[in-house]
Formats: sequence, C-alpha cells, structure tokens
Amino acid sequence: MTLPENEECQSESPPAKKLKREESPQPSTSTWFVDYSLLDFCDDLLLEIFSHLKPIDLITLGQCCKRLQRIVRDRVLWKNVDFRPLCISDKDLTKYCEFLLPTTRKLAVKGLWVPPHPRERGGELRAIIDQSYLESRLAIGMSANFFNSLTKSAPNLHTLIIENTVLDTKNLTWDKVPSNLENLSLQHCHLFELDASKSFFYGIDKSLLNLKTLNLRECYWFESHSLLTLSKCEKLEE
Repeated sequence: MTLPENEECQSESPPAKKLKREESPQPSTSTWFVDYSLLDFCDDLLLEIFSHLKPIDLITLGQCCKRLQRIVRDRVLWKNVDFRPLCISDKDLTKYCEFLLPTTRKLAVKGLWVPPHPRERGGELRAIIDQSYLESRLAIGMSANFFNSLTKSAPNLHTLIIENTVLDTKNLTWDKVPSNLENLSLQHCHLFELDASKSFFYGIDKSLLNLKTLNLRECYWFESHSLLTLSKCEKLEE
C-alpha cells in the first residue's frame, strides 16, 4: 500500500510516561542532642577518667564541688605523683602535700631554680654561684617545712625525685625525710647555708636504712669527702 504524498506518518508508539519526581526528605529544622554532665557518671568511671590527669589538674578539679573533691582525693590517684614538668615553689609544694596519702609511693617535683652556666675550674666541672645569687633564689627554694609536711602526709614514700631546686639546709636533717625511702634523686639541685664542718649527708645512714639509689647528677656542690659518709649506707647500690 502506497501512502499519499505529503501525508505525515503518525507514530503508533504509546505516549511516554511521566516520571513522578520523588522529593528528598527535608532536613529537620531542630537539632537534637543529649546533654551530659560530668557529674552524671558514676564514681568508678570518674576515677578511671581522672587517672589520666596530672596532679595539679586534680587539685584544681577538686575545687569545683564537694563530690569531685571527695573523688580526686581517692588513694588510687595519689599512689605515684609527678608534678613535673610544672615548676613549683616551696610554698605551693607544702600546700600540695595535703593531698598526699600514706599509700603514696612516689613523688617527683621540679623547682624554679635556674643555675648559672657551669664553668671549668681546677679540672672539675662546677657552677660558679655566689652567696648573693643564692639568697635571691632562696624564696623559690625548698625548706625543712616541706620535708616535715611530706613526712606527715606520705610516711611510706619509696621514691623521691627533686629537680632544679635550692635546698635550704638550715634546720634540715635526714630524720625529717620519710624513713622508708629507697630511691632519692637531687639532680640539678643546689644547697644554701651548707655547714662546712660536716658532710651534707651526715646521719643519712641512720635515718634512711633502706636507701638503694642516690642520683646526684649536676650537683656541683658534692665533695669527695662525702663518699665516706655514703659508704655507711649498707643497702646503697648506685
């Protein structure tokens, strides 16, 4: 069959279906969140969290409320106490001793002492420090009051680390130091008002019977005659 000229062919295909446009869900105009407070957690969980904090942060946290004050004083948090690298004065250290407990085994502190540059003299390395310089730094040193407070709060202390501190030896005797000490470090410390008639370590063998290690690195005041006194410590190994 022949179609007439100029006659348009009609398409017999079905009309295209109109796709229904799916509308995407609209974001909510309100944001939902759960508001938790630190005090909503139980004591055991708070202890686990607080065990990762530094001692100075625990002290600050305990000032928030009575409950946190009770929790931060738990003996678990004060077994091994290290205030470094924070530099603390003698006055603050004496105050912080209130947080130490009979169960405290280790204490490490760092003072504000910044000694002059050491020089070579007589073949031995020494720090050239005059009396006036020490007196100007004595306010940031460590006195016998600190050791008295330390012995009362932590009588069973095994390790004591003191760094960058001026030790005021006036009225300071070894019987004021916790008697159960096994490890003592006085690295980078200096002595003020040292009695030249006797060794600084006089009586240490009778007061610290369990002393095993003694660190005196960068203690330029140390004299060889003190070795005789230290040799009397029966358990001293290094």
